Amino acid sequence: MVEEIPIISLTLNDMRIPKNLRRLKNKKGDALFLVTGKQNAVIYRATRGVLEKIDEFRMTSFQSYEEVRGFMSELVVHLMNIKAETVPSIYLFTPSNVKKQIMKALPTDLRKHIKAVITGNFFNVAPSDLIMKFT
Repeated sequence: MVEEIPIISLTLNDMRIPKNLRRLKNKKGDALFLVTGKQNAVIYRATRGVLEKIDEFRMTSFQSYEEVRGFMSELVVHLMNIKAETVPSIYLFTPSNVKKQIMKALPTDLRKHIKAVITGNFFNVAPSDLIMKFT
C-alpha cells in the first residue's frame, strides 16, 4: 500500500542553491534529485538556483517480494507523472542494497538522464546536505 505524502507548502520546502554549486543547474534545464530508501522516496527539482521538493511517497507495508516490485513500479509512476524524462539531469541518492533494483526498474528514457548515483541512506537528510555531496 502506498501512502501519498502531501506537499503542504512548496515555499517551506524551497532552498536556494549556493552560488558555488550552481553547476548543478544544467544549461538545458532542470535537474532532479531522486532520494530513495527501502520503502520511501522523495523527489526534488533544482531549477533557476532553487531546490524544491515536488513529490514524496512511502510504502506502508513492505513484507514480500511483490511489495518490493510494487514500490519500484510506484516510483516509476511518480517519475512519469512529473515528466522526469524531460529533465536532462537526474541525481540518484539510494541505499546500496536497493540501487540495482531501482536502476533496473527505471525505464531506459529515465536511466539515460542519470548523471550520478550516490549510495547511502539519505532519505532523512536535509536538501542542503544533499547538495553538499557534490562539493
